[in-house]
Amino acid sequence: MHATSLERGDHCSIAILDSRGMVVAWHDSLPGAAMFDHRVIGTHVSQFYPAADVALQLADRQLKLASILGADTREGWYRRANGSAFWGVTVIEALQLKNGELHGYSHVTRHSRDPRGRSHMAARRISRQFFMCAGVAAAA
Repeated sequence: MHATSLERGDHCSIAILDSRGMVVAWHDSLPGAAMFDHRVIGTHVSQFYPAADVALQLADRQLKLASILGADTREGWYRRANGSAFWGVTVIEALQLKNGELHGYSHVTRHSRDPRGRSHMAARRISRQFFMCAGVAAAA
């Protein structure tokens, strides 16, 4: 997927993560697009996610799923270095050594448009309403 995205000219970001989710390598196919740069190296992958998703530990959950299933795909809102939001599709793949031990992950985010045409704020309201409803349902 990584090479295909780059060859097609898709705007994508590729991070290589260690087994704890820390960024060890970074490439952005569209430099200067308010994405992250080399300063992202040594920080946790959760910085690419909006605050609400960080609070839910979504990045760590995706890493766990990828370590169990081999890969995990998610479509949703992500965060640029300047704090602005964008819609994208992320594929996280587990990178294993020959002996099967987890070595790290590849984290590829392809930038796209929200297919539902919603703004980031509208999506956050819907997300908040969902979790409030889920909390009420769980309490019942």
